[in-house]
Amino acid sequence: SAPLLGTVRRLPGTHCLCGNLDLPQAVLVPAAQVRAGGEKEGWTVGMNLLVGNAYNGVVTHQEATGSLAGGKPEAEGAAPEVLHSFTMFLHESHGHYVSCIHQVAFHFWPLSGALATAQLLGQPFEVTRLSSQPFDVSIQVVIKCRGREKSLHLKHFLCLSRSGAWSDHGPSTPAETFPVTHYVLAFPPEGDRGMLSRTSTE
Repeated sequence: SAPLLGTVRRLPGTHCLCGNLDLPQAVLVPAAQVRAGGEKEGWTVGMNLLVGNAYNGVVTHQEATGSLAGGKPEAEGAAPEVLHSFTMFLHESHGHYVSCIHQVAFHFWPLSGALATAQLLGQPFEVTRLSSQPFDVSIQVVIKCRGREKSLHLKHFLCLSRSGAWSDHGPSTPAETFPVTHYVLAFPPEGDRGMLSRTSTE
């Protein structure tokens, strides 16, 4: 399950109303960009998303499946490899599922075979894997609404430690690691059809 985040600062537009806006113009950006002073101030928010990973702790090789080591036993005399369990997720920010998200694909590039990609065609959009090291997870989000489709891409750097920190200013990176980022699906002013109010600072 997702980590407990406490109270999430939500922007206006807690329900997805993508069908009322120009979906091909939409972008997924950290929430800070649409607040006052942000580079997308004045854009319309169609939905709020939390993208990140829950850290489930260390597992032994006897318990391991889906890891960088492939669950194979350690060589005789080799130092034991630490394997971390994590759950990648994409959730709507107030805990409800987003009906207009058609599918989510998580790409775990260090893994091989069937473990390298998790393509989720239904809710919940979350999957658990094992890794001996953190890395960038590539995420593809496909939105379908009223006959229109938009494919969007994100990256999340794994946080393989217990941390309560999260961000709406930018995604997790090797230099600044945290488990969750608050994103918004934002529409430029010319895409607004008057169905949503403009975003404002909370």
